[in-house]
Amino acid sequence: MRAIEARDGVTRESLEKIKQRLIRLAAHRELFTAADFPPPQPGSKRNSCLYRVSEDEDHRFALYANSSFGNYGTPAHNHKPSWAVIVGVSGEELNRFYDRDANGVRQKGEHVVKQGTGVAFLPEDLHSIHIQAPLVNFHMYGLALEQLLHREYYDAKAGPGRSSRRTPTSARRGNPSGRAEGAARLAGGARAPRRARAGRALPRPSLLRLLGAALAPGDDDRRPGAAARRADRRARRRRRRSGRKSRTRSCSSSATPTFQSWRRMRCAGCGGGELFSGVNVPSKAFGEFVEHHYETPRIPAAELKGLLAQKKKLVILDSRPFEEYHRMNIPGGIDVPGAELAWRVHDLAPDPDTLVVVNCAGRTRSIIGCQSLRNAGIPNKVVALKDGTMGWDLAGFECERGSSRMGPEPTETGRAKAREVAQRVAERFSVQSISA
Repeated sequence: MRAIEARDGVTRESLEKIKQRLIRLAAHRELFTAADFPPPQPGSKRNSCLYRVSEDEDHRFALYANSSFGNYGTPAHNHKPSWAVIVGVSGEELNRFYDRDANGVRQKGEHVVKQGTGVAFLPEDLHSIHIQAPLVNFHMYGLALEQLLHREYYDAKAGPGRSSRRTPTSARRGNPSGRAEGAARLAGGARAPRRARAGRALPRPSLLRLLGAALAPGDDDRRPGAAARRADRRARRRRRRSGRKSRTRSCSSSATPTFQSWRRMRCAGCGGGELFSGVNVPSKAFGEFVEHHYETPRIPAAELKGLLAQKKKLVILDSRPFEEYHRMNIPGGIDVPGAELAWRVHDLAPDPDTLVVVNCAGRTRSIIGCQSLRNAGIPNKVVALKDGTMGWDLAGFECERGSSRMGPEPTETGRAKAREVAQRVAERFSVQSISA
């Protein structure tokens, strides 16, 4: 999509190309189900949840999954200064299109977005959304929603009206399922619900106290930002003693930071300013740390495709659970869940000259699986597939579906090698153990 926009600019034609790419992704309905991206519970104040699936580091090219149980709509609006593309995953969404004139806006057409179809909008284009039944669809923007500060909303009956920095609530809240539920699950050691892990997370003392006061921007739960204020007071006292005046405004003037104020924070005492987006953020952050720390090697989809075409000696190990692997996998890949890689790899790649490629759906489990085998010290070269199965598909290559190849039970030789590398890893990282 970046390449299309860079080459063709933002035009009807370029947005049509971007829309077709997004329709291809939406065809994988099994990856974007209502179970993975649940709508709000019936009876809640919201009828729709917007999950951030992906966003570039410069806040451009942001993809959201919209999940609704129906009875939901928006007034006519544009997306200034960004373009927008909506495509269907499941269910139907009615889009109405409008023209502006001196008397306000008037409808000029409509289109039902469903699986295999979509609509595209230039920044000035006006549309409204109307959802009657449950659905999941994609909303793609050239700029993340938090950056769309100039969107205009119109009442088709009352004439033009302007909104002020309006952003869908569930896209900007890190825990739309409720603070108490997220805290209770974290305290009990359980995984937080998908909704609580989705979107953009602003630290909250009520959750962070469970993870350690050192992580929180304010360590006094009753007064968020207390640590920042104390640091600011200390800085002022030092300036008074030294006779210097402050030339900077304190970042701790707001007791409860908003997203914009948090982003603006640059005080040395508050540790603020950075926002994180996506789902499963802690595990992904761990994967990124591992890749950076160990310089875990990776292979792009196109390069792997070339090696397969040349019939190079390699084995593709899919580190996902069988259910995920069975839905779609890299051609020729063998399912070996990540925790079993070092147990089964010795029989699957007995020749040290065999290249071992580890893949998952995206990248995190590829990185962890690859680095686990490298830490185990197997003689083979091991690489992670860049962006996993999704990267393979987006590169235009076909995936297999319904595969059932699984790593076999290790032989005696394989088990002996596995125990040997396990002992080696335990010694290297000082892993302690107890008997059964």
